[in-house]
This record gives sequence, structure tokens and C-alpha cells, in this order.
Amino acid sequence: MSAAQTPAPHRPRLSVSERRALLIEGAWTLMKREGVAAATTRAICAEAGMPHGAFHYCFRSKQELYAELLTGQITGGLAEVWAQIDASADVRETILAIFLAYWDQVEADPQAQVVIAELTVLAQRDAELRELSMADGRSTHTLARTMLRQFIELTGVRSSLPDDLLAEMLLGALSGVTNRWLVSRDSATARAALAEYAKLFAGYTQEQPEP
Repeated sequence: MSAAQTPAPHRPRLSVSERRALLIEGAWTLMKREGVAAATTRAICAEAGMPHGAFHYCFRSKQELYAELLTGQITGGLAEVWAQIDASADVRETILAIFLAYWDQVEADPQAQVVIAELTVLAQRDAELRELSMADGRSTHTLARTMLRQFIELTGVRSSLPDDLLAEMLLGALSGVTNRWLVSRDSATARAALAEYAKLFAGYTQEQPEP
């Protein structure tokens, strides 16, 4: 049998979740390399090695993919960082360690942060995506609040501020430092700012009295 007659190797049939994961990975790769504007559904499928029809088999719209990109990146990063809590350490040192673990992720893949910034701006100009983004923002806030409660329980402290407010301040501090760094790329100043934020957040806590 000639090379031209050799049958193509069998490819296992992928589930919808596997196809979605490949498309998400392809979208991230494409957007980090060429920007959000370059991420047409056809280009995303080509990057993922799939036929164009696979996109709408897995996602109802490009907006749905965008929303999943935003949520997965933010919540995934928070969950991974929060797993590093050391309940035996000083509260300020523990908070700073969490912030710096988050920061290591930012510096390791700055283009991912650029894509998140692009998608966030895009969400404000697209009615469907804005609604999805708002829902995902609420989910991210809920996750941050839940993790704060875990932190309080693990370290044995209590907060002088409501959980909702503290979670909003936490997310605002991290996103603010990240966005400033994307402009300046001044890592020393970013880390110094995170150290000051750690001191600030530690000031809102106090040890629980012994039972």
C-alpha cells in the first residue's frame, strides 16, 4: 500500500467537555499570541485542531466562551493560591505569602493578564457578555468570601469588617496592583504594594479569645 493509500490514524471520539477544554486552551493560546480581536470562532477551532463546526457544538456563542475564560482564570488562580495557607504563621505573613503566591502566577504569564484586561473591557461594550461577566463577577466574589471564611477558621482570627466588604477589598487590591503592573512592569513596586496591603488586611483581624 502506498503512502497516499495509508489510512489516517484513528482518533478517539472526544466528549463535549474534552472538546470544550481544547477550545478554551486554543482560545487562550491564540489570544495571548495575537490578542482578543484575532480570536474568531474559525481561528479558535484551527488553533485547537478542530473543524469550525465544533465550536457551536460546544458553546452557544463566543460570549459564552469568553465568560468561561474569565471565570476559570480568576477562580482557578484564587483556589490554587489559597491552598497554601499556613495556619501556624503570623497573620500578616500568611496574607503576604498568599498575595506573593498569586503574584508569582501573574509574573509567570503576563499575557494571560493582558487577555483578561481585554476581555473585561470588551464585556462592558457587549450586552450579552456584560450580563455573563456580571454573573461571573458575583461568583468570583462569593468564592473570595468563602475563602476568607476558611482563612479565618484556619488561623483562629476574626475580622472587624463584614465578609462581603473584605472580599471586595481583597479582589480590588489584587486586580488594582495587577493592572498597574501591566502598565509599568515595575515588579519591585508591585511586591511592595502587596506587602502594604497584607499589613492593611492583617489590621482588620484580631485573634479569637480562648474558649
